[in-house]
Amino acid sequence: MDILCLPTYIINLKKRTERLTHVLNEFKDKEEFKITVIEAVEDSVGAAGLWKSMIKIINLAIENNEDVIVLCEDDHQFTKNYNKEFLFENIVDAYNQGADILCGGISGGFGHVLPLTKNRFWIDNYWCNQFIVIYKSFYQTMLETEFDRTKKVDNTLSELTSNKMVLYPFISEQKFFGYSDVTKYNQDHPEWTQNRFAMASEKLQVIQEVYRYYYE
Repeated sequence: MDILCLPTYIINLKKRTERLTHVLNEFKDKEEFKITVIEAVEDSVGAAGLWKSMIKIINLAIENNEDVIVLCEDDHQFTKNYNKEFLFENIVDAYNQGADILCGGISGGFGHVLPLTKNRFWIDNYWCNQFIVIYKSFYQTMLETEFDRTKKVDNTLSELTSNKMVLYPFISEQKFFGYSDVTKYNQDHPEWTQNRFAMASEKLQVIQEVYRYYYE
């Protein structure tokens, strides 16, 4: 898989101008991303609106004949660990290993983790979609899925495929704006929202250290 410029779709509610300004600023000096802003679908159930927005993006990816896309929510922010070469190399390697989803950073949700390399882990489940790579192999599965409005989007995606991976160290985390348009729990518990990326990172660090000890 040759990657010159990553098709990158950013989901943003039109009224959330401060979030759009933030996320565009994250990409302003990164020419490796081809940015398209997608107006989010509003729904009385925030997760359902997010899912509809994702499906809109998948249809665009198919129309544009894109083999791989980056899907971002407007609260994405790069960590100090972001590196273009690191991302591109792992996108290609994950593709060769049959990945459907590659996460740039997660806030937990996993029960089982398997190190594939020192910087990329297989996961059984994950939380947060602020920066995910989706491969063409997964497009049709998403299109054929009827979203359960009682579920969260990350849980739904986790259930749809076992071929999920996450980069470590994380290259992406969420910026908390003091509210959430998707998950009420996140809005009511800001301290949990802000700490859970660190908690997930600490768990993966332990696994990485074990991997390095035995395999390097």
